[in-house]
Amino acid sequence: ISSSGLFENDFAESKKEVNITNLFSGVDVKNYIITDQINGTASIFPKVLKLLGVSAIDRDYDGTESVKVVTKNAKLEGLLADDDVKFVSSGKFLNKSAGNDKTVTLANRFSGSDLPNYNVTDQVTTTATIHRKVVFLSGEKIFDGKEDLDDNVQIITGVNGETLSYLEAIAASPSVAGPDGEVGSEDNFISSIKLMDATDESGGIASNYILPELNSENAPVNISASTIVIEESINAQMFDISASGQEGFINNVEYGVSAESSVSIESTVLQTSGITSQQGANSSSSGVNQTDNELGMKIEMVAPPDELSTGIVAVTIPQSTAVAGTGFSFGLPEEISSLVSSSQSEFSINLESGAPLPSWINYNQESGKFVSSAVPDGAFPLKVVMNVDGKKIAVVISERQE
Repeated sequence: ISSSGLFENDFAESKKEVNITNLFSGVDVKNYIITDQINGTASIFPKVLKLLGVSAIDRDYDGTESVKVVTKNAKLEGLLADDDVKFVSSGKFLNKSAGNDKTVTLANRFSGSDLPNYNVTDQVTTTATIHRKVVFLSGEKIFDGKEDLDDNVQIITGVNGETLSYLEAIAASPSVAGPDGEVGSEDNFISSIKLMDATDESGGIASNYILPELNSENAPVNISASTIVIEESINAQMFDISASGQEGFINNVEYGVSAESSVSIESTVLQTSGITSQQGANSSSSGVNQTDNELGMKIEMVAPPDELSTGIVAVTIPQSTAVAGTGFSFGLPEEISSLVSSSQSEFSINLESGAPLPSWINYNQESGKFVSSAVPDGAFPLKVVMNVDGKKIAVVISERQE
């Protein structure tokens, strides 16, 4: 006897009916009346099908748990050729925080006409990285002679609703001109800063963010000059002009110094009569201190500095001394010299723009003198700002016509 059988269909199922075919043979088979068995039962067990190779793509922090799942290299191990089984995958991170090789929980949905014939072993997890997001920084303030940016930095996280705070923000240069000393070159930037968690309940966490390369493109700083307008009423004597009808003139000068607000100072016009260039240091009727030096230069204390107001010193240089190629030196009024020489902590000197002094003139803090080696053409007026222990002094150097 030889037997064979067929299920009615190929579906996986327990105790399915089997149609049996039996073939009988042998020399004595004709001696028997055979009652044939034409059916039976058997089970088709589901085939094991294993999902492998589902992955997720690394991304930058965005404040969500979302992730993009990739099935390009995934496969269903154990699937028979021509069987119809399909799947789609999705996933999410366990939490939104930045980190390397974070667990991604997968959700796979299977379909297809042959799916009931398989026992699927699902892939339930994979890993991916949430990179710390690069922030954009910018700083802007009015010139105060300091590199500290204090509360003048804006941080753009790029994540909706999240902000960050910061500490120890420093500019590459404290001047309007920036590191290269050229006004308008836009090369200043935040050279150092420490990111901190948000203080406004926005949920921003510093560990989810990272600083960019600190340069003028990613972290620009704009330092603008604070403007003080000085109206100087300087009479004919200060400029050594004869009293033939020219009693004085008004000279408006604008320059950048740190001040709470714009200040207007008008010195009383000095009378030409009775004052000569040989009188040396004196006090005019207006109370403005004035000094003549050996080169015929006039050094005038227009206003002394204090904790709230900017001091103003007007220096006028005879036309003969201001000729291109010549040099000169002068000291400041005693009150200013003493203030500078006794400085214990903070001293800086810059042009009105915040740029360094030009190469042809320098200030010696020990001697308390400005020294010029050779005056270039078009050097005057020159406007200098001194910062001495928090007090500001504006020194305006101009040429006196003879």
